[in-house]
Amino acid sequence: SRRDAAPSPPEAELLARVRERAEARGLAAARRALREALAVAPERRDGLAWSRLAQEVGEPELALSELRRALAASPGATALREELAALEADLGPGEEVQPGEDDESFSPWAPVPADEGGAVARPRALPDAPPGFFGSHRTASTAPVRATAGDLVRFLHLFAGREDVHARQWHTHGRGSGYHPVPGPITPELLRQHLAGNLTLGAYLLRLDGTVAFFVLDLDLGKRAVERARRNASEAARLRALVHRAGLALRTELRERGVPALLADSGFKGRHAIGFLRQPLPAGEVATFVRRLAKELAPADSDLQLEPFPPSARPGPRGLGALVKLPLGVHRRTGRRAHLLDGEGRPAPDPWALLRDPPRLDAERLRDLSAALRDAGPPRRRGRSRSAPAPLPAVHNVSDVYAHDPAVALLLARCPVLAALVERALRVRRLSHEERVVLRHSLGQLEAGHPLLLALYARCPETPPAALDAGRSQGFPISCAKVRERVPEITRSVPCHCRFPEGAASYPTPLLHLGPHLGREAVEPAHGVEALSERCRSLGERQAQLEGELRAAQAHLERALAELRAPDGRKRPAVEEDER
Repeated sequence: SRRDAAPSPPEAELLARVRERAEARGLAAARRALREALAVAPERRDGLAWSRLAQEVGEPELALSELRRALAASPGATALREELAALEADLGPGEEVQPGEDDESFSPWAPVPADEGGAVARPRALPDAPPGFFGSHRTASTAPVRATAGDLVRFLHLFAGREDVHARQWHTHGRGSGYHPVPGPITPELLRQHLAGNLTLGAYLLRLDGTVAFFVLDLDLGKRAVERARRNASEAARLRALVHRAGLALRTELRERGVPALLADSGFKGRHAIGFLRQPLPAGEVATFVRRLAKELAPADSDLQLEPFPPSARPGPRGLGALVKLPLGVHRRTGRRAHLLDGEGRPAPDPWALLRDPPRLDAERLRDLSAALRDAGPPRRRGRSRSAPAPLPAVHNVSDVYAHDPAVALLLARCPVLAALVERALRVRRLSHEERVVLRHSLGQLEAGHPLLLALYARCPETPPAALDAGRSQGFPISCAKVRERVPEITRSVPCHCRFPEGAASYPTPLLHLGPHLGREAVEPAHGVEALSERCRSLGERQAQLEGELRAAQAHLERALAELRAPDGRKRPAVEEDER
């Protein structure tokens, strides 16, 4: 019985055994050892450690299973949730690890066989593809896509992802399919192999400088729909037609909104709408835009789903972020080519005509669209009745800001830090959380400054809707010390060493630039614990600084007095006789 069985070895010992087996006998032996170890491992085990071990030995389905099991036991575990999200992203959009028949002769890296004439033959269809789902599409051309050297360079420029690593798709019967990272960029020669069907490439969207050059909306069937398609040929045909119509509708909706996009067959069960940027933009900015776009254009049919890529600007625990499969390659699981589609949704006879000069989305248009999607979202502060908000002032440049109010103009003229933040909001149209806090508790405390602050927030598409609802800041304004703590990259780049008159009821804050009266009024004790806490913290910092200076001065004085005394205790003359 289980009670009479010998106790299982410690968890760390089990993990070490699998790694030793991998080093001594190879991955096949390590995979068997991993399954044996899991059979005797404790029920409450370290899911993160086991998942990472499974990834090391090439068992992605076990890695996912361990993470999901551990997360079910500990729903609040942030590390597990982040690892699961990163692994699912690495497996690619819509690529589920599915069980299938074992085929030991199949290698995920085996090239597609060539016929006698040297042309690359069609990759074989794999038995775990949904039967009947692809219908006549399985006969679509999978011959190599011919390309000139210029076409290759142009393709790599358009689909420019992370520069030092790329992804390759794998599929093995019995283990499923997915992607794994390969060091090095995608070269023209690798792209030729991708177009020939010998391997299938993916790009990690997040580049080394934190920008992205293109984005994708992944239109896909849900899991339940795919299961129905596996069991019923007529249902598969209906869903295939549904995906076809939905893909065309998605492209039309994007174009009507001013978002140019190419449509591609994913090679499996969906469509990819691909948008190119005129210049690479910060990943956070693009991720916010495509998330809002996907939410706005979400299909009404419950069998369909729309996912944005990149979903976020975070690279995840692996440091790679989300990836997308590049078009025109052959899906390793299905053997189908991921064609670019023409206006009617058929494979484009000349895909390079679509890629030679595709329309691109510029930065200002993206920001305008993102802000419009945010502002058109569901009503904020649900359940609260409120009057219509007052119209915000129109601010498009620095002149508009300075003309808004004399007090605001004076404050920005005298505080270079606030002026730099306002310029950033106007020019770059991005404000971080810390930058918004600084502006809210300085500029936002002025009666005329608050509507101006909201207008600046509205220009920045990444500003969350809740920030646009915030009322005028109450309590103490932010101190200069706190400003330097929150936005050091700004204070290091502009003069930030203003001198203010010392007073019992004041502390250094940008609002003192408005003069003694406004300054004293701004820092008088206000109602509320938060205001008093800020006052005490600021005075405590000043007290600690003065006490440190006092101790240093006292020590210096003692050393100076000691040097002036002779060895017999009498005061020594300041200048010795032989020095005269």
